[in-house]
Amino acid sequence: MVQIAPSNLRCCNCGKGFEAGSLFKNLETPDYNSASLTCDKCQEQQYPENALLEYLRSPTTDRDITTALSIGSWNANWIDSINIGETKIKKPTEVRNDAQIDYMSLLTAEHEKSDELLKIRRVDNSFTSFIVGDSIFLDVSTVRRNQVGLTASLLQDPKRSTIEGGDTVTVQYRCVMSPSTVSNPPWVNLLLQAGLAIRQNHPLPAAPLIVSAFHNQLFRQVYIARSEEGDTQEDIIEWMKDVSESHHISWKSIAKEGLKEITGSKLFEVAKDDYDSYCRFEDDVRNEIIHPNVDDKVVVEFNRDQAVKELNRVIRLSVEVYELCQSTRRI
Repeated sequence: MVQIAPSNLRCCNCGKGFEAGSLFKNLETPDYNSASLTCDKCQEQQYPENALLEYLRSPTTDRDITTALSIGSWNANWIDSINIGETKIKKPTEVRNDAQIDYMSLLTAEHEKSDELLKIRRVDNSFTSFIVGDSIFLDVSTVRRNQVGLTASLLQDPKRSTIEGGDTVTVQYRCVMSPSTVSNPPWVNLLLQAGLAIRQNHPLPAAPLIVSAFHNQLFRQVYIARSEEGDTQEDIIEWMKDVSESHHISWKSIAKEGLKEITGSKLFEVAKDDYDSYCRFEDDVRNEIIHPNVDDKVVVEFNRDQAVKELNRVIRLSVEVYELCQSTRRI
């Protein structure tokens, strides 16, 4: 049994959502550097990443480390059963051969002798390993590109329980699927890697990935906006250097004077709180991680909750940059 949600793409012109898997037929080329995505409803051609940002600007979007971020990805929930003491590897039903599983997680579990759902606890904050009830260890993970692995075992010292080896557990798990033939822009891949580090409980390396993702997304939105006005790549690079008043392109100059010239507004004027908080994060956390003093005995503290907060903040700022640039297209 499968429940498939719409994809994470929404038309920048009419707002129509793209159905899961529709990217395979709506995208002319897997190259993210062109306006190759066509809307079925209004026939608008657009950059795939802009359709992703249009989706992310929705206030109902869950913007965290389980958000579908790959271009054209979607959530799918499956229900399956497994016997305790068994390992099962299978391709979920209705999965296309040209789709891949980005990540997965357990939603619910129910024992065959009970009508009630079992309590689920993560093992060491893992997103793949769980204690189910008081006596079952359950692991859900991606085994191959589009196959899942389920393992259920009885704990060595289970508390008082009627559950035995060989009993059947019905589980519901969620997979985030994406087209395997479509390339993501760099900022999306950087956010995906940051999310992976956070899910694996390694928040420290997520900090520079989050920063790099925001810089790349800002530069790409400016590049797209200028290229739509007819500028060449060389023209845009020279313009960025002029705005930065240096041979080294400054993201802060682009976020201020650059966006002001293109859209009429600076980023901090429309998102002051997030902008100021992000600058403190980059200056105080990211820079200390990458450029520690030689006499530092303790690496800067940066936990999972902080990493999730900064990931969410960068997604919000990325949406603000997109909205500023998109507003000029609607004039």
